[in-house]
Amino acid sequence: SPESKVDFRGVPYRCVINSVLPRIREMLTDLSFEVRSSATTSLVSIARLLDMEDVETHILSGVILMAHDDDEEKRMTAIPIMNLLAPILSEDICRVFLAQEIVALSDDPSLKVKAMAAHYFTNISRRVGENYTSERLLPSFIQLANHRSGDIRKASAESIVDICKVVSAEKRAEVLAPLMTKLLKDPSRIVRNCAFAVLGPFIHAIPEEMLSPEFVRLFTAIPKLGASVTKAESTYHCAFNFAAVALALGRSRWNELHATYLLLAKSSLMKIRRTLAHSLHEIAKILGTKLTEQHLLAPFDLFLVDQNEVREGVLIHISETLSVLSDNTRKRYMDCLRGFSSESDHNWRFRKHLAEQLEHLAAIYDTDIVIDSIVPLTLSLCSDRLTCVRTTAIRSLGFLVNRLFAEECSASRPLTTKILEFSEHKNHKRRQLYVDICNHFLETLRWEIFEEIFLQPLLALHSDHISNVRLSLARLFSTRLHSDVRLSGHEEMKSIMKVLRTDEDCDVRLLLMPESLVSNWQTSRLNQRNSTSCIRNGLIHDTCRGPLAEAKESAGKDISAVVKTSDEAHEFLSSSASSSADMSQKNVPKSMQELLPGQSQSFSSSSSH
Repeated sequence: SPESKVDFRGVPYRCVINSVLPRIREMLTDLSFEVRSSATTSLVSIARLLDMEDVETHILSGVILMAHDDDEEKRMTAIPIMNLLAPILSEDICRVFLAQEIVALSDDPSLKVKAMAAHYFTNISRRVGENYTSERLLPSFIQLANHRSGDIRKASAESIVDICKVVSAEKRAEVLAPLMTKLLKDPSRIVRNCAFAVLGPFIHAIPEEMLSPEFVRLFTAIPKLGASVTKAESTYHCAFNFAAVALALGRSRWNELHATYLLLAKSSLMKIRRTLAHSLHEIAKILGTKLTEQHLLAPFDLFLVDQNEVREGVLIHISETLSVLSDNTRKRYMDCLRGFSSESDHNWRFRKHLAEQLEHLAAIYDTDIVIDSIVPLTLSLCSDRLTCVRTTAIRSLGFLVNRLFAEECSASRPLTTKILEFSEHKNHKRRQLYVDICNHFLETLRWEIFEEIFLQPLLALHSDHISNVRLSLARLFSTRLHSDVRLSGHEEMKSIMKVLRTDEDCDVRLLLMPESLVSNWQTSRLNQRNSTSCIRNGLIHDTCRGPLAEAKESAGKDISAVVKTSDEAHEFLSSSASSSADMSQKNVPKSMQELLPGQSQSFSSSSSH
């Protein structure tokens, strides 16, 4: 966009073109691959900032010359640069220059150059569009995919999905699908591995009606490949892409995938079961309630009692999975949810993942289950040993209170009573948590409910004997009073703010002071500290060198007595610090002087040590 362009002309702009770009072009021919790669990144970044005319004149022209160089390394370096420049240049320029060059390089005498060209059709094909790609680029790509060199076929297999996304659906089914089948049956194991790795995304890119059962069987047969490292990697890719393939085929063709899914779910490799566990909720949403309960509950139950890595994959999206199930089936998993809430601290993330989904769980369960199970579960997590779990769990309380009050449920009173107990809890961290709960309620709860039930206990914490509780309350007021008229206009707020602004704790006072006064106080305190530091440094210099005359020369001040012992030095330092504090206090506004005495005393005390 015009706003992102370099907005300078003259010397700086010409310096980039005349000095920086030539140096980068030199590094593009460096013997080190790392240097060439970094130079490529820098060149493209600069191209995004320059005018199009300068990009074509000073960057594109040089890249085209590299593509025609006799040195194959330079031609190989030019190919990724052209691919990265394609989104920056206009469609016409890409067709006239970049597309023509990539076609020419795909027919290069060097096998390395051809393999590099097969890798980088992506951005150029997207920029020139569907028709031009089908007419000019696709024939060259097919030629590379059928090349006798295994490296070139491997590169083509890695790029075939990107080409598939550019061409029409008919071309995908009629041209690229047979080509993909050929790559899957390639004599080279490396080529087959690459083809199997991208088979899932390739199927997802083809319309369902154009996917033949024979082609789908190429995917479902992956777990049945011969036992080898190839099988393990290919099977992992099969599991990783299973949800995408299921989405492409839809629930009507789940019968073609069902047996393979069960086979993968029973795999001896944990990473395969883990990736299935992470995507189970997506497959459940594709299949719907009936098919999910018929075919996915068995794997779901297995994953819930599997290794921790697999269990975590299920737990992260368990509310989405349960939302697909029927009410009666969903009830069976409440005990499982309670089990996750009581995990050991070693698995504290399990409790946090569950806390993140409490609101969604409360939305999908009936009111009776919410009252009997979800509310106790939420309150339990709100009292968790770890702060991150507690602060996550309280975000669901607003939804719970709103729902129970909206349904005029009698259970709302026990819930609010439990929440109010936090405000009077003997543990000050629980009282701090009540402040955090109220801060969340101000965003989610109706004001009438909040004012009637939760506001007075919140305001009462302004006189709490623990400073951290008052600090949490002051932090809430400092962020809410300016934006929440309901809170700032409350009749008790003025008196409470007056008390907090004169609190014995400096941090509480600072939070509620105007920013300008805080800035003045901080400046005065810094001056006080620097002044005392200078005195200390002078005394240290004096005791090290001996004669008081050196201290007079360095400090430029008259000192009436010679400090001969360390005790005398401490006494002098303490008295100097006190006088410095008095001088600093004179420069502080009266409204801020209440902050200084405690600070001065504590600083003088620390200085005397």
